[in-house]
Amino acid sequence: MVEVYEELRRIRRDLHQIPELAGAESQTRGYIERYILQHTRQIRIDHHSEKGLIACYDGGPQLPTVAFRAEMDGLPIQDAKEVAYKSRHEGIHHACGHDAHMAIVLQLLRWVDESAPRVNLIFIFQPAEEVWGGARELIPLLQGRNIAYMFALHVTPDLYPGYFSLRSGPALAGCLTAELELELYAGHAADRQDFMAVLAEVHAFQQSYNDGRRLCRITHVETNGYYNVIPDRLQLFLSFRSADEEVNRNGYGQLLRKLGGAEAVRGIRSSRVISEYPAYANDPILTDRIQGLLGKRFGTGYVLESPFLFSSDDFAFYARDLPDVRTCYYFIGAYIREHNAVHTAQFDIGETALLYGYESFRAVIRMFEQAGQRAATPPNSEDRSDKDESISPLHI
Repeated sequence: MVEVYEELRRIRRDLHQIPELAGAESQTRGYIERYILQHTRQIRIDHHSEKGLIACYDGGPQLPTVAFRAEMDGLPIQDAKEVAYKSRHEGIHHACGHDAHMAIVLQLLRWVDESAPRVNLIFIFQPAEEVWGGARELIPLLQGRNIAYMFALHVTPDLYPGYFSLRSGPALAGCLTAELELELYAGHAADRQDFMAVLAEVHAFQQSYNDGRRLCRITHVETNGYYNVIPDRLQLFLSFRSADEEVNRNGYGQLLRKLGGAEAVRGIRSSRVISEYPAYANDPILTDRIQGLLGKRFGTGYVLESPFLFSSDDFAFYARDLPDVRTCYYFIGAYIREHNAVHTAQFDIGETALLYGYESFRAVIRMFEQAGQRAATPPNSEDRSDKDESISPLHI
């Protein structure tokens, strides 16, 4: 197990040094492809393009097909850590843990090649999770593959390594990401009201709109002003989040109407929805089963119920657009220090989280393998399930 951990850490640190932005993950895809070709014999790369990489393992006919998703993209944030594995790409950082997710799935894939489990497996390395919804590009490539179950995990700095968190049913908010450009009344600083009046309008909107069920956030502000020059342009990046996509759209519409009538605004130059992610709900039956599996493998005290989160993930597209697939998404603890939030310049993980994530996915595969074996066992044959340390098969 020490060797497995060292390999997980090596892969993660390799990937941490070469983060790439959404839609431009060519170096990352190349690393993944080389790793699969160098370390496996039974894993087949089915698809490799800017849409992502799909690798498959054939366990045998009439067996369930289980898929695992890992994201590839980083974020446009400077990596401010002083560590040997610091990002080598200026202004880009794996500040959400996608490097860890890829490392877990790559090591899992290697174990599958060595162990040859009796279950069909698909490994999805997906681009552009952070903003463009890269899952949508891969869905047509996954249709018709008879996928029955799909899994994803995410590191969280809010839990210590060894802890897991998941929620049956509604789990993650939907998110509308928008870019808004306003035309202002420009002029000399002595004569014109500055753009803080517009931001005050947005803040007033947020005060009434954000109520625990829905959320509006400004994530970027840009103007073309200068010393003593009031700008004629104000650009805002906005994030609307709730459990209902229509609520997000309505909220954005309300803000547009409010700003369109603001005294300091001459007009709306452009308004563009960058992406809309649906809200995500874990399949209740599958999630309850995985909760039991994790509890048996790691201890029930280490498996917590997650609250509904305003975080979003385009894993929700798989759940929505592949209706015959049961999905489960859970968090693995990766605490390393205080003040270590995702999407920040100092973000890092406690790397023992890699081993727990890998072991959890390995347990999932074993569970489905034994489910298939039991399904194929004649009723009058000897039952050895009491000698098996895995949990019993899913009855869905």
